[in-house]
Amino acid sequence: MAKSLVYVGLDVHKDTIVIARAIGKQRAEVVRKIPNDWGKLLKVLDGLGPKERLRVCYEAGPTGYDLARRLNGTGICCIVVAPSLIPVQAGRRVKTNRHWNWIERQEFAAEAQRRVLADSIRAVKEAAARVERLEKDIAELVESWTLAPLVRALQALRGVGLLTAVISAAVREISEKAEERLSRRYQALVARGKESRKAVMAVARELAGFVWAIAQEVKSAAA
Repeated sequence: MAKSLVYVGLDVHKDTIVIARAIGKQRAEVVRKIPNDWGKLLKVLDGLGPKERLRVCYEAGPTGYDLARRLNGTGICCIVVAPSLIPVQAGRRVKTNRHWNWIERQEFAAEAQRRVLADSIRAVKEAAARVERLEKDIAELVESWTLAPLVRALQALRGVGLLTAVISAAVREISEKAEERLSRRYQALVARGKESRKAVMAVARELAGFVWAIAQEVKSAAA
């Protein structure tokens, strides 16, 4: 039977790191609190399981992305997550909740205005929930993607989140396929006896056609 992944959450501060662990679908538990020390962190992570089974994350914040880069460099999968994707305990008040409480307490004399407000609030919350669900789906599905290592590596860069990393990896995959296709096209033309210079021009025309088609798609989407 396949061994479960070990999910590790780090609450990283300037002087300390609180480490929590969840194995498979088990309930998460706090393992220990340690000084913010690279060697001690590695020692604790080593005791939680083999590197290939660890899935480490911590919240993006003032501590930056250096820790994620160093952990990924050792072979431990680590991502920096957006606060909006971090589960919040029931009843815990956050800035977003206070913002919504203020909006929901707005009063209008007309019933029509009250209904419009309620409908608008519901629409925004449903859209936000859908975005969160899709982001979680992407985070889960990307693990089985051949470019998952690239996605994780890109997220070690400052300011690059999951969606940006996925899009960047996808663009790279498409460009590589296009390059391979044009290369095969050139080799086929030369193999049939076409002069190299003319083969290059033919491939260049095909590339220009691709660029034009992409521009039309973008233009249509923006219209």
